[in-house]
Amino acid sequence: ERPGVVYTRYLTNDKWLGSFYHSTDRSISRNLIDEGRFWGTQKGARAIGLYTPRGPRRSRRASAPDPLTSAKRNIIWTARELVDEIWVGQEKVDSLPVDIPEGNVVVVASGEAMTAVRPLTRTQLGSDAPLRLVDKEGDLVLEMYNYLGEPMAFSQMDSLNSGRLQCGFYLEMAARSDYPDGAAFSKVVSMGQIVDKTEDAPSSADEKDRTWSVAYSRDGETLGLEVDLTEWALKRRWTQDGDMGFPMLESSIARQNREGRVQVGDAVLTCGKAAGLLFAPPGTGRYVAAYHGQEPAPVTLTVPEGKVEVDSMGVGTIVWDNGKVTLEAVGLKGTPKITGGHLVK
Repeated sequence: ERPGVVYTRYLTNDKWLGSFYHSTDRSISRNLIDEGRFWGTQKGARAIGLYTPRGPRRSRRASAPDPLTSAKRNIIWTARELVDEIWVGQEKVDSLPVDIPEGNVVVVASGEAMTAVRPLTRTQLGSDAPLRLVDKEGDLVLEMYNYLGEPMAFSQMDSLNSGRLQCGFYLEMAARSDYPDGAAFSKVVSMGQIVDKTEDAPSSADEKDRTWSVAYSRDGETLGLEVDLTEWALKRRWTQDGDMGFPMLESSIARQNREGRVQVGDAVLTCGKAAGLLFAPPGTGRYVAAYHGQEPAPVTLTVPEGKVEVDSMGVGTIVWDNGKVTLEAVGLKGTPKITGGHLVK
């Protein structure tokens, strides 16, 4: 009856909701601002996420950066009371907090869904860098620390680590009905093959790239992500079929391609062979078509109730709302021809 939300944040100094001070109006923000830099990739129910701290943040009271007492990546399930079961490896968890032994898969079951998290490379500074599940003001949080201890300057952290901090994870979703329990899901996820390797730090100023490469493979499917740690730049995303590039949108009510023809149900968009998008939720009488071609081209939106024909347009949208047509485009030529509806100006 109530949807659950799972999201990630990288946080320093154990901040939480209400910890961020808004410098303009001096209010306490209820946002949870991400203090990390992130690269991720997703294919279906599987995803990889890689984090690193964003860098020193200036204090409101002084010119020096705030000292660092903690740095961690968090995966947060809102509303702890909606979580039905928690598993760490093959063991069911009945109380929090709980430490996670290295190499274990964490499974959280809520409603009809299960989330499995497999921690990846985690830079650990100092003698205490916990990996644990906690209840944080009513939310369930998986904390993956890079550092926890006495105040430390970012420059000290860099010298201790000899490079950028790393904090990664593999995440997979499944229906509760797919597995007998969380232990079974955890076992299957742990059976997947992980590649998680980082090149050595550059030995000279001429060697700039330092690559962090992560891949997960199971049942003939592979998902991979590669970033340059030196610049924190994306180098590659791939699946078992090769490089992903930037996948086009594909769903039951919306579709996108570069083929010149996009169809969703009974609605069809014809356009130039550039990115075209069609949104057609059934039973609403509303349709949205978008064309993103650099060069103007003829565009036609055909819906069960009628049609919109444009002689030529560049980047723009056509909205059909139960016969009311709205058209916005760059480089529009000619007068749109509308059948079964009328243009709203």
